[in-house]
Amino acid sequence: MNADLSLYLVTDPTLCGDRGVTETVRLAVDGGARIVQLRDKEATDAETVTRLIELSRVIDGRALLVVNDRLDAAIAAREAGARVDGVHLGQGDASVLRARAELGPDALIGLTANSPEHLEAVLALPAGTVDYLGVGVIRPTSTKPDHPPALGADGFRAFAAASRLPCVAIGGVGIDDIEELRDAGAAGLAVVSALCAAEDPAQRAAEFVSRWRAAGVPRVLSIAGSDPSGGAGIQADLKSIAANGGYGMAALTALTAQNTQGVRGVHVPPPEFLRDQLDAISDDVVIDAVKIGMLANTEVIRVVADWLDTARPPIVVIDPVMIATSGDRLLDAEAERALGDLLRRADVVTPNLSELGVLTGRELGGWEDALAAASVLSAAIDAQVLVKGGHLEGADAPDALVGRGPIVEFPGARIDTANTHGTGCSLSSALATRLARGESPAAAVAASRDWLREALRTSDELCVGRGHGPVNHFAGLWRRGGLETAPVAEDIRSE
Repeated sequence: MNADLSLYLVTDPTLCGDRGVTETVRLAVDGGARIVQLRDKEATDAETVTRLIELSRVIDGRALLVVNDRLDAAIAAREAGARVDGVHLGQGDASVLRARAELGPDALIGLTANSPEHLEAVLALPAGTVDYLGVGVIRPTSTKPDHPPALGADGFRAFAAASRLPCVAIGGVGIDDIEELRDAGAAGLAVVSALCAAEDPAQRAAEFVSRWRAAGVPRVLSIAGSDPSGGAGIQADLKSIAANGGYGMAALTALTAQNTQGVRGVHVPPPEFLRDQLDAISDDVVIDAVKIGMLANTEVIRVVADWLDTARPPIVVIDPVMIATSGDRLLDAEAERALGDLLRRADVVTPNLSELGVLTGRELGGWEDALAAASVLSAAIDAQVLVKGGHLEGADAPDALVGRGPIVEFPGARIDTANTHGTGCSLSSALATRLARGESPAAAVAASRDWLREALRTSDELCVGRGHGPVNHFAGLWRRGGLETAPVAEDIRSE
């Protein structure tokens, strides 16, 4: 399994104290922990099975659940209906070959390793036996008093460089180690006391996640249709992701024949091929965020929903493409219902006013009515809603972030341009990228709007097409950074 290992909670019942393991896990997952390892050396197998069942219910698919050492307990908990995703084994625990055979090819199996001998043994195993290595300790820790000599960041770096498997740093790891260990090649941080003993594990986990994301380049997947003219769809998404500091990937849901003047035709590849694209990406690349755009029909929507349930990316932004520029509905009633269900898997939904009206089943009388409708939608899908006011009449074009707290409004004067092709695609992709960089939702919206407004103001420079042209995605970067490459030391020495 190719899992997001970024924040890996290892439980300790003593450090969890009166709050208990189950509540600590719930809070840490609320804050963004991606893996939970149940570790309790004193518990019996029966007690471990009971706790796994409890944690499976509390996590509810929002993170992966593994158990330390107890392969038989993992099997028993699965038989009892719990979602246990795998095991983490030490060098002296149950054979990883047996674990793979018992738990199957989709299980997450980790192995402790901290010496050249351990690495040699791992390299001798058949490919696919182990998914990741827990490498440490990084520095001395009281949670594992019998640990081997501490590796430190430099020792971890050397180990990670020699490993063909992702390496998670464990042992005495704190929040101020994030940047150094990520730079040293860590695929994630395994944290014990920093979360279990935290006064507020949810807040602490969120701080870890924010700093981890900010320390790297986010890998953002767009699931959408194509636009051969380059202004909307996948093409706009990839430009937006790059312009906002991310690495863009794409899975195509539909091929269109269109330009700046309109759509001439749509071809929807078989849904099975869309799933092949999604699996090919997620089997190899850890995905930090997903942006979802055009989904042509019910079958396509269901494929995306099933894949989201399997891959469980940490951030999902959905731009619900439902209404054509002409005002025509693009989805039939069954597909609209399926899309409504898909929205429940989102973190942020970005409808325009027409789409917001369809999703809430009401006519919108103005901006205040749109905010009220967004509040209803947010409560129904348990996600934030970015209400876009670009379709309002008048000189103002406000946006607002609704849900999970007070409404945050973003005022702005309308920019006088006809080059609005792909603005919804571009904004939602920028937002997904900013969220994956660790920015708060409000900050991510503000930054994405600033970027898009700059791209709109400079759009006339492109001179693309005779209809509604595209925005100028890279205008700011070109202007501030230029196009020339920077010399490296070798270039300077050779002159």
